[in-house]
Amino acid sequence: MDEAIDQRFAIVGETALLTHLRPDAVLLPGVGQDWLALHGVRAALLRPDRYIFAVAA
Repeated sequence: MDEAIDQRFAIVGETALLTHLRPDAVLLPGVGQDWLALHGVRAALLRPDRYIFAVAA
């Protein structure tokens, strides 16, 4: 994941929710799905330092 997104903000979430965001988006299927399910959220916005900035339920 770090190699794919470098030191930028990133959104980790359900593929169906993210498919229309940007044409240059990097899809990493399955990344974070266990964490999202555990916390009952559909997406999480990560800061460049990988702390969670916000979530979408």
